[in-house]
Amino acid sequence: MPLRLGWMLMLLCAALAVFAGVAEALDFDDEDPQPPHGEVGMVYEYEIGTHAGCLPHRLEIGSGQLPPGLSLRKVSEGPLDHSTFMLEGIPTESGAFSAWMHVLDCDNKSAELLFTFDISPRSFFITTERLAPASLGSAYSAKLDAPAPEPSNTTWKVTSGSLPAGLTLSPDGTISGTPTAVGSATFTVEATAVGRDSTGTRIASKQFTLDVRGSLAVNLSRSTAEVGVRFRAALVASGGTAPYTWSASGIPAGLAVNTDGTLTGTPRHTGTFTMTARVTDATGTARETQVRLLVRPRLAVATRALSAASVGRSYRFALRARGGVEGQRWSLRGRLPAGLRLQATGAIAGVPRAAGSARFTVVVRDALGARSAKTLTLSVR
Repeated sequence: MPLRLGWMLMLLCAALAVFAGVAEALDFDDEDPQPPHGEVGMVYEYEIGTHAGCLPHRLEIGSGQLPPGLSLRKVSEGPLDHSTFMLEGIPTESGAFSAWMHVLDCDNKSAELLFTFDISPRSFFITTERLAPASLGSAYSAKLDAPAPEPSNTTWKVTSGSLPAGLTLSPDGTISGTPTAVGSATFTVEATAVGRDSTGTRIASKQFTLDVRGSLAVNLSRSTAEVGVRFRAALVASGGTAPYTWSASGIPAGLAVNTDGTLTGTPRHTGTFTMTARVTDATGTARETQVRLLVRPRLAVATRALSAASVGRSYRFALRARGGVEGQRWSLRGRLPAGLRLQATGAIAGVPRAAGSARFTVVVRDALGARSAKTLTLSVR
């Protein structure tokens, strides 16, 4: 009887040893793992547990491929014979990816399991295409946009490069401030959308270039007009971003400013007029500047009569004009006494060769196209 009992005890111990060996075989915690669905641009985390065998455990990729952008990290070891690994990162490619993972223990015993990861295309984008240029010294504001596919709280930051001096990016995606230097700045912004109902965190980034141009300046292409003469000039802007839109006040009677900046009409009164011109560029930046326009009296020949000339003696007489603008030139209709000629500057000069008198018409023109004529008589003794 004691002998039979001894054999039974031996058999029971052997069975328990076999059972313990089976129970303690190295393995993954989940025999049928179903990794969570991922998305390009969404933060991904998947915990993988291992147990049994002897510590330390290590996890390797035997064959296949993890989704690009993801990597394995050991999180903890223990208690007892358990280890925890984390597959984490931000997927950069969509598709179905399969990988055989091997867990190995301190005796190089191993277990393997096939993991399949389904990564869908990106659904979170920065939709702002480009940034409008800014103007030196003028307030600037631009709102970046990145609509999330579901209710989210989105925050923004600059991850590389820097904004133009004087500008900042707020967490809500608004670039604002007053540029303090002309130039071009290239930088990368990152938008992070955290789902309000624990649906995940999405991240998108994009590079922008923001130009800061010289401050808006305004000039008038022609600053002198003439009463009764058709006038055309242009308000000209430098700096800022074309196209420009114009308006003005204090305009002389007879003239008008079009939205494209042309100043046209026929002035009715003389004087010096100070107009206030307002220009708005394509970014909405506006500036008011005062420009001056001088309206001169109408051009007229002022000479009433010519002094007499003498045969054989040098003669010179300067014709005079009043009003008009600079750039006056004179011409003649008819004939002067023999030996004399009219210069473009308005001087009649020469040496008369014969006595008599001549009747002729002098004509003066100015740079605006105004013209005045007068008929005169010149006697030669």
